[in-house]
Amino acid sequence: MVLQTDLTPRFEVRPLEAKDVPVASAILSHTNIFHSPMWSVAHPDDQTKRCYDSYKSVDYLVSAAIASQLSYAVYDKEYQFKRPASAATDGALCWDDTNLTATSQQLLDEIDSPIVSICMAYDGFHPLNLSRVTDLFNILPLFAAMHEHFHEIDARDAKSWEPTATGQVIMRTGTSTRVDYAGLGLMKLMAHWEMKDAAAKGFRGINIETLHPAVDKVWMNPPAPFKAERVNIFNMNELTVEKDGEKVVAAPQVDILAGRIYIDLTS
Repeated sequence: MVLQTDLTPRFEVRPLEAKDVPVASAILSHTNIFHSPMWSVAHPDDQTKRCYDSYKSVDYLVSAAIASQLSYAVYDKEYQFKRPASAATDGALCWDDTNLTATSQQLLDEIDSPIVSICMAYDGFHPLNLSRVTDLFNILPLFAAMHEHFHEIDARDAKSWEPTATGQVIMRTGTSTRVDYAGLGLMKLMAHWEMKDAAAKGFRGINIETLHPAVDKVWMNPPAPFKAERVNIFNMNELTVEKDGEKVVAAPQVDILAGRIYIDLTS
């Protein structure tokens, strides 16, 4: 199913399907491990292995988001497949996780799919099973500490925003655009489209965490009539964790603002 958007004729939006889990997981892992201004700095070592491990560990997150029917992909209608087998299945992931010398570019080339950008979310009334993301927390320990801190400093009255039924609040879990499609404005166009789509479906709000200044700027400036509320924001180089009974800065080298935003769709 192709969805109506403001994208140029070259691109179209479709709901992500179960068959897209491998490609979506690979795009999410590759962009974060190699190109995120946060994760590539926090964990610059063994990036190829970490990318493979991350890919395996996000299977549940990606699958749950897709099952929610609130997750979408941008397709490049002019994409040229690199392998006949990939064309036969409308895209394929060709990674060999035993190849630990693969470069970022090699891994990108092996995501042989017209899917170039993804946005994932789920209905907040049906929370994720966090026991199924422990592998991801082990691979990216800063991820767990960050989300715990988000919750600790969230001063909102739960009754003011948390859903009491299905179809009220969307929880955004990730957005990633292939690095070779960066700079085309896909993230902003998709974010604005998501807000309009969610409002049309009857949702009253979207809760999102941002780890990239460009993403934060887009979500803090939604199109009218929607309104953005800054729930909290902190610099990752100030986040502390307990180690050997003492509080220490978890990642002093990561100078990135992490923000939580709520989009009011009822205006």
